[in-house]
Amino acid sequence: MWCAAGGDCAESFSQFSANRIRDAFRVILQMAVVMMFGGGVPVVKVGRMAGQFAKPRSADMETIDGVALPSYRRAACHKPAWGAINSASRAINLL
Repeated sequence: MWCAAGGDCAESFSQFSANRIRDAFRVILQMAVVMMFGGGVPVVKVGRMAGQFAKPRSADMETIDGVALPSYRRAACHKPAWGAINSASRAINLL
């Protein structure tokens, strides 16, 4: 058995749309079909696309080219949490 996995590393509220979710889902299904016919074994499909609005960081600051900057943890940590919950539930309902 193989696994076809795909999705965004971290989603943005401004790029969140039904079309992007459908397109990503379609790509994962297409990858799985190719893998299944090419390998002749079942394929488990895994999508990471409903609520990846934050990124964990190991430190509060990160250094880039010798300049220390605050770690950016993505939209869910810098905007109200209800936006992440609302967007994630809309994605799950769509799928």
